[in-house]
Amino acid sequence: MAALADASHSHPSGLRWPVVSRATGVVLLLALAVGARVVSAQWVGDGAPVSVGPGNQEWPSAMAGPQGSFLAWSDLRSGNADVYALRLTPAGEPVVGWPAGGLPLRAGPGDQYPFGIADDGAGGALVVWVEEAGSLASMQAAPSVAARPAYPFGPGGVFVERVTPLGAPSAGWPTDGVRLSSPTRRAMSPILVPDGSGGAIVLWFDMDSLGHNAVAMAQRVGPDGTLRWADGGIRITDSTREQYPNAVSDGMGGVIVAWTDGTISISTETDLYYQAIDSTGARRWGASGRPLCTAPGSQFGTALASDGAGGAFAAWGDSRAYPNIERDIYAQHILATGDLAPGWPQQGAPVCVAPGQQGVGGVLTDGMGGCIVAWDDRRNLVDYDIYCQRLDASGVPYWTPNGVVVCTARYSQGTRAIASDGAGGAVIVWEDARRGTTEFGPRDIYAQRVSPTGVPQWTSDGVAVCTADGDQYGIALGGSGTAIVVAWTDERSGSGTDIYAQLLQGDGPVPVLASFVRSEYDGVRLKLTWHVGGTAVSEAAVERQGPDGAWIELGRVAIDGGGYLRWEDASVECGRTWRYRLRLGEEAVGETAVPLACPSLGLRVLGNPLTRAGAIPLRVQLLRGHGEGSLDMFDLAGRRLEHMVLPDDGSTAERSVAVCQSCRSGVYVIRLTQGPTVARALAVVAR
Repeated sequence: MAALADASHSHPSGLRWPVVSRATGVVLLLALAVGARVVSAQWVGDGAPVSVGPGNQEWPSAMAGPQGSFLAWSDLRSGNADVYALRLTPAGEPVVGWPAGGLPLRAGPGDQYPFGIADDGAGGALVVWVEEAGSLASMQAAPSVAARPAYPFGPGGVFVERVTPLGAPSAGWPTDGVRLSSPTRRAMSPILVPDGSGGAIVLWFDMDSLGHNAVAMAQRVGPDGTLRWADGGIRITDSTREQYPNAVSDGMGGVIVAWTDGTISISTETDLYYQAIDSTGARRWGASGRPLCTAPGSQFGTALASDGAGGAFAAWGDSRAYPNIERDIYAQHILATGDLAPGWPQQGAPVCVAPGQQGVGGVLTDGMGGCIVAWDDRRNLVDYDIYCQRLDASGVPYWTPNGVVVCTARYSQGTRAIASDGAGGAVIVWEDARRGTTEFGPRDIYAQRVSPTGVPQWTSDGVAVCTADGDQYGIALGGSGTAIVVAWTDERSGSGTDIYAQLLQGDGPVPVLASFVRSEYDGVRLKLTWHVGGTAVSEAAVERQGPDGAWIELGRVAIDGGGYLRWEDASVECGRTWRYRLRLGEEAVGETAVPLACPSLGLRVLGNPLTRAGAIPLRVQLLRGHGEGSLDMFDLAGRRLEHMVLPDDGSTAERSVAVCQSCRSGVYVIRLTQGPTVARALAVVAR
C-alpha cells in the first residue's frame, strides 16, 4: 500500500537492502557478538517483548494455537541477518527450555530471512527462509555504490526447518535446515504450506543469478526432513510467464496454487491462473493450469484461503476498469474438483468497485460456503482506509455494497492482515498513521473485529494494539478465534528495531495477568481455559456477566501446576455471546467474550478425489444429546442412493463410516442430518 510504503522497511523478497534509520541516515549494522536480552514478560500494554537485543530484529512470522504461539524473525545480533525462533506460552512468556533470546535456526555466513512459519501438527513448527550467499556487511564493504553488482549475493536458496515444542530441530532434520531449491539458481519469496503429516510443501520464485528466466517451483519435504520430489523442485506450470505464486492446502496432502500470468509492465496485461498439485507432485488440472480470471486489463496480487472442503477462495486486485487505471477487488471460489463454483461470475465476483485504488489484503472462509475479504481503499482520493466485505455461497455481497468501514481515521491505514474470529466473523489488523503529522507516520498497530453480520465489535476505527514511540510495522498474524497473536517490528528503543507481540481475544488486546486460552462447546457444556501467571494465588473465582450487566460468581477453582485454570458451564445457550472473567483476590482479570454459535455436525470425505476401488470413507461427528442422525448419499440429479441411521451414543468423538461400496466415477452429495441440523459434503470419484 503505497501511502505507508517505506523503501527502508520493504520485506526482503529475494534481494535485501540495508535498513536505514530515517533519524540518523546511517545503516544500522551492529556487529556485536552479545546475545539478545532474556525476555520474561507476559502480555502487557503495547505488546510483550520477544527479542530486544543488540542489532536489529525484524520481519517476524507468527502462528498461534491453544498451547501458545511460535514466532520467527530475522536477527542481526551477529552482524549478519540470521533466522531465530521462539515459542511463547498462552500467557505470553517464553517457554521454559528454549534458548535465551530465541533459537537460532540458521546463524552463520551470509544472510537469512524468514518468510513463514506453520504448525507441524505435533506441537512444533515448520519455518521457511531464503538464504543469500553474501551478506549485508560484505555488500557495504564495496568501495562504492557503483562497484556493487546488480545481484550482490549470487544464487540464494530456500531452506526449511522443523522445530520441536522443546526448542530443538526435529529428529532427522539438520540443525541448519533442509535446502529445497537448486544451488545453481536464485530463489525468492517462498510460500510454506503444511502437508498435514508433519512435513510441508514450499513454493518459490526461481531465476538464474542474473535475475532472468524466472519460473515458479515447488518442493515437498517429509516429516523426517527428506525431499519427496525431484531435486531442485518441480514446475507448477508449463507457462513461461508466471509471477508471484501463492498457495494453500487442499486438505489432502497437496496444494492449490494461483499465480499472475504475464510479464509485469505498464504495456502488458496480466491474467490469473490456478493449479492443484497432489502429494506426489503431480499436476491435477492440466499442464498449464486453468484460467482464474482473464478479464480485460490486468489482474494481480492473488490472496488465497482454504474453503475447508478441498477447494479455495481467491481474491485479487483488478484493473478491468482501465483506462481509468482504477484497481478494484474481485473474488472467486475454486471447488475441490477444479471447477469454479456454480453461481459465481466466470470472471470473478465484484467485491469492491468503488472509485479510486483498492489493494487486496486478505481473504478467509466464513465457514458457511462464502468468504470475507479485507483491503486498503483510497476511494476518498486522499489517503488509504480499511474496508471489508463478505460474499455468500453464490458470490453475492452480503454486507454494505463496496464494503463495510473498518477504519477511516485520519492519514493512511494499510498493510493489513486478517484472521477468523472463530464465530463467522473476522479480526483485521493494520498499520496506522493517525498519530503522526503526515500519512507516512509514525505508524502504530490497530485492530478491529467484524461480526458475521458486518458490524464492527470494538471501538470505532479500531482498538490500539501498540502506540509506543517510534514506528511499528511489518505485521505478522497467527491463529484464530480466542488465540490470535500479532507480532511486529518495533522502533520504540530509538536505537534499532526489536520484535514485540500481543494477544488478541474476543474483546481486543490482552495486557492482563491472566489470559484466556480457549473455549470448547459440545452442545451441552461450555469448557473454558485460562492461563494464569505472575501471581502467587492458587485459586480463582470464575464470574459470568448477567443480563443486567452485573458479574455473578459461578464458583471457585484451583490453578493447576502448569498455570492453567479450567471451568465448565452447563447453564448456557447457543446463539448468543457470554462474557466471563476471573477474580484473583480483589483484581478482575482475564475477561473474555465467547460468541456461542450453535454447534454444527462434522462431516469429512477422506481422500477426495477417490481414485482407488472400494467404498467412500467418511468421518462423521454427531451432537451429543440431540438424538440419532441419518446419513444419505445423492447423485447430482438428486436421487438418493444410500441411507444409513447413526445412533446417538452420547459421544462427540468422530466415527468412521463408509458408503457406496462400488461407486462409478462422478460427483456425489453426502448429507448428514441430526434433528434440524444438516451438514453436506461433496465426494468426487475418479476411477
